[in-house]
Amino acid sequence: MFNYPTNRIALIAAITLVIAASGCRMVHQLNMKSLETSQKYFSQADSAMRDGNRDEAESLSRQALQKNPQSDESRILYAKILWDKGDRQGAINVLYPASIRQDASAEVLLEMSKMFLAISDLTNARYSIGKCVMKYPTNPDIWRLRAQYFEQKGNPEQAWADLHHSLSLDSSQHSVRLELARSYLKNNQPQRALESTQYVLYNAPTGDEPLDAFVIEGEAFYALERYAQAEDSFKIVVNRAPTNPDAYFYLASVQQKLGKYNDALATADVGLRLQPSHAGCRDVVDTIRTAQQNQTIR
Repeated sequence: MFNYPTNRIALIAAITLVIAASGCRMVHQLNMKSLETSQKYFSQADSAMRDGNRDEAESLSRQALQKNPQSDESRILYAKILWDKGDRQGAINVLYPASIRQDASAEVLLEMSKMFLAISDLTNARYSIGKCVMKYPTNPDIWRLRAQYFEQKGNPEQAWADLHHSLSLDSSQHSVRLELARSYLKNNQPQRALESTQYVLYNAPTGDEPLDAFVIEGEAFYALERYAQAEDSFKIVVNRAPTNPDAYFYLASVQQKLGKYNDALATADVGLRLQPSHAGCRDVVDTIRTAQQNQTIR
């Protein structure tokens, strides 16, 4: 008699454990199903984006996120699609819940910071980037983004320091060196811009150098009044981008400086044929034509 209550309690406890275990298995199976469905939707959305089907990609990425709200890749893709559509606040709203989590990923924080910088919301950008730096101090992309923040704040020296720190973490980032060179040019440091750009050109495989490196090199030579070398750089730009009217403007401008007026006119004319409204090419032509009519040049 005395064992009966104990046995009964044990039986009830055993039944409860069985039910709980079954429930856990069911929840686990449902969770796994949701995760699998989410991953399928994400893969389909990513494929749709590559194929240019943005509406389909938006719908699929939204469904992927609904099935698995913890999926950063789905959240980032959905936010990017909204951003590209012009729904900037919507994109930020999608990323925000993931950005304030304690375990917020570097990818989410970086994307959030980029968006804040793009709309010049420097207050929120500072907070987001600061959180990035504290959580992921060895990520070179974060220091690059912090440099962009300081560039917008009007502190180029700190921006340069952060870009150099990014390069110290990953010296192979040619795009960071070119960003540094651009900032040097913008802040009247053409010699430093030239050195940074030529490092990229020297270390990139021959024939595979970034086109922008030749543009920056030409602009740096131009700012240093080394016009013949600037012409060589811009000729490479024209050869590599023969349908870009800006390339012909760069070359025509330096040919004008060198006194090669007929060459400058011919070069600018090509640019105008590609884009009749190109203001730079039109200005080169008008300036030279006016000077020729006034007989100040031949």
